[in-house]
Amino acid sequence: MKTLIIRIIFLAILSSSVYAEENSEVRMNEIIASQTQANTLKIINNAWDAYKLGDFQTAFDLWHPLAEVGNPSAQVYIGLMYNQGHSVSQDDSEAAKWYTLASDQGYAPAKWRLAVLYHHGSGLPQNYQKSAELYDYVARKGDFYAQKMLGVIFSQGLGVQKDNIIAHLWFHISVENGSPFGEKYRDEIAKSMGIEEIFLSNAMAKDCMDSGYTKCGY
Repeated sequence: MKTLIIRIIFLAILSSSVYAEENSEVRMNEIIASQTQANTLKIINNAWDAYKLGDFQTAFDLWHPLAEVGNPSAQVYIGLMYNQGHSVSQDDSEAAKWYTLASDQGYAPAKWRLAVLYHHGSGLPQNYQKSAELYDYVARKGDFYAQKMLGVIFSQGLGVQKDNIIAHLWFHISVENGSPFGEKYRDEIAKSMGIEEIFLSNAMAKDCMDSGYTKCGY
C-alpha cells in the first residue's frame, strides 16, 4: 500500500512537471510570435516613413522581404510602388500580382486596389463584374471609398444590373461614413429618382448599416 501511494505521488509530480514544461513552451512561443509581429510592424512603419520622405529605395528594400514571405501589408505596399513606378519601373501587371497575393489572404486594402485595376483594365483584362465583387467585399467592411464606388457601379450598370435605388443606398452610406465626395454623387442621382424611391433607398441603407452590411437589398 505504501509503495502504491509513493508511485501515485511520483506520477502526480511527474505529470505536474510535464504540464509546467508544456505550459512554459506555449508561453515562450506566444512571446516569440508577439515579438515577431512587433518587429514586422516596426519595419513596415519605418518603410512607410521612408516612403513619405521620398526615399523609395529604402522603403522597397524594407518591404520586399516581408512581401516575399507573405505579409499582406507589405505586399500591398510593393504593389503600390509598381503601380506608381517608385524605385521600380511602372508596371500595373506586377502591381496586380502583389495585390492578388494579399487579396487572396482576405486583406481588404488589397481587394479595393485590385478592384481599381479590374475597373480600368490596368495590368489586368477589364472586368467590371470582378471589380464590382471586390468593391462589394470591401464596402461591407465599412470602407467609404468602396461604398462610393459601388454607388457608381450600380448607377451605371457596370458588371451589375443598373439600379438607382441601390446606387443611392451606397452613396448615402458612404456619406454617413465620412466620404468627402459621396454627397455630390448621392444628390446628383436623387434628381432622377422619385420621393418614394429616395425614401425606400434611405430605409434600405439604414437596414444595411444596422445589419453590419449583411442586408443591403441584394
